[in-house]
Amino acid sequence: MIFTMKATKEYFFEVVCEMARMPLDPLELLYENEVPVFEKYDDFIPASLIRKGFAYGVLGVPEMLEKVKSWKKYANFENALPKN
Repeated sequence: MIFTMKATKEYFFEVVCEMARMPLDPLELLYENEVPVFEKYDDFIPASLIRKGFAYGVLGVPEMLEKVKSWKKYANFENALPKN
């Protein structure tokens, strides 16, 4: 899959770094009624628990934020990322 955009590379990285500064609840990354299915017994587990397990255990938000931090050199502004 190839994406095209009408933005410079620098602007793209600025926007991504700026978004990474905002608080992010991994549950917000799921569609409203999305319930991932992993095992055949998932039908017996509450949907809210499956959603939470997927959001916090599978999506890898902390790993994504670390990756974005490595892109800091491509952004054209200082302090683009949160300081941990």
